[in-house]
Amino acid sequence: MKAENPSSAAVQGDQKQRVCAALIAKLADFLRTQDEVIDPLHPLAEYGIDSTDLLMLVFEIEEHFGCKFPPDTFFDIETVDDLADRIAASLTQQGIRVPEAAWGPTR
Repeated sequence: MKAENPSSAAVQGDQKQRVCAALIAKLADFLRTQDEVIDPLHPLAEYGIDSTDLLMLVFEIEEHFGCKFPPDTFFDIETVDDLADRIAASLTQQGIRVPEAAWGPTR
């Protein structure tokens, strides 16, 4: 019996979870705090993250995963969850699979 390939939605959902965890780790490192402090549904602005910080984070993501995102990908991003959703969709579309430990702690 042939094994079934995971659906695109399942792959993207898995990607989103991994990207979200990586973003939380990266954001916590940037803010010099613990991962547990970062709520993915909390507005980034309330953590003091502005558009310049977001662009720097996106640049690091592009370098880390070896990909490029269209400039308009990140307009209207309010939360880590929003950012993870957009990044996961783009990575899935580009055929890039996020490893389980996308970013380890750098502290």
